[in-house]
Amino acid sequence: LFYILDATSGVTELSPQIIAPNTNPGNKRWIRQDSSGWLIDIRIFLPVGYVSDGSVDYSTQFLAANAFAKASLKPLFFPSGTWKINSGSLDVGFAGCTIMGNGSGLTTINYNGTGYFIDGSTPAGIIRGVKISGMTINCGASALGAIKIGDPSEVYGGNKWYFGAIFEDLELVGSAVSGSYGFNLTQLMRTKMENLPNIIVPFKRPL
Repeated sequence: LFYILDATSGVTELSPQIIAPNTNPGNKRWIRQDSSGWLIDIRIFLPVGYVSDGSVDYSTQFLAANAFAKASLKPLFFPSGTWKINSGSLDVGFAGCTIMGNGSGLTTINYNGTGYFIDGSTPAGIIRGVKISGMTINCGASALGAIKIGDPSEVYGGNKWYFGAIFEDLELVGSAVSGSYGFNLTQLMRTKMENLPNIIVPFKRPL
């Protein structure tokens, strides 16, 4: 692991993963990196001695990783293991956003928040190339669902669309208690879905 100075990051400091310089920091941040450099591995943001058995809530770290992936336009990667998130939602509202795991059944997300684990709000314009793949997402009793793309209340038409989204190798499990959804999808064009082995309580409304 090593650090790279991002002169325009502005991301909230989260030591030891994100460190603001001591002198005249401005938007400068030292960002801990992995050896690959082409993606953002969530483990970079986890504390020393982290666990991957789903027993510890890493909401703050995951949201920080998501914010940095968005700022750096890199894929966000969840490795094999079980990961807990009790608050907040991951943002996919930017072009080329990729959130991926090692595979459904290998990477498991236990989402216990009150919204959606992945929440793509109404886009400001046309957002191209969003991809979500390779994970199992279990929704807790208070969750609204696993993945939301678009806003059902948005008037159809205009230039507010997710274009060319890809969903593959996903297992999405809603909650029987809350009736939460695997997918809540609107405002999509030319969408590809492959290898979705098990989606329970799948769609809030059709594409």
